[in-house]
Amino acid sequence: MILASLAFLETEMNGYFQRVYNNNEVHVMLSAIINPDGSLLLNIENKIIITLLNIEDAIHKKNALPPNMGVTNTPSPVDINLYVLFSAFFSADNYKESLQKIYLVHSFFGERPVFTTVHSPGLDKSIEKISIEIVNLDAEKLNHTWAALGAKYMPSVVYKMHITGNTAGIV
Repeated sequence: MILASLAFLETEMNGYFQRVYNNNEVHVMLSAIINPDGSLLLNIENKIIITLLNIEDAIHKKNALPPNMGVTNTPSPVDINLYVLFSAFFSADNYKESLQKIYLVHSFFGERPVFTTVHSPGLDKSIEKISIEIVNLDAEKLNHTWAALGAKYMPSVVYKMHITGNTAGIV
């Protein structure tokens, strides 16, 4: 469900960027930023990179019974939050373009803060709804985030994705 949600956003955002720029280029990639050895990935330059920062159980589910503790055979509900970093990885020569692309990320979510299977046929059937909201990070938290990633700061924005669905059909 995590991969399906992030891959769905990658596809939807690429479609949005391709319509804005009137081309078929890949503008958005779901990817790590750093290799395990600490080196920067090479294939991510001049793209918006989607990187998962954290996963949390939704707060109201903290006291729920574990799955399969009930008497029904219905799929287990899923209610999680994903914290996702959208980074503009552009060279210093393309700094203005990186700012434009980050603005387009913000515009995309401003136009579509909620995704459901009714309005988004490409959404995985195990996902009922994805709602997205911006996370405001102060300078200290932003610094810690980039330090934890092991990378130098790039123009970026963090969003919280709240995903509701069920475990039916999840592999």
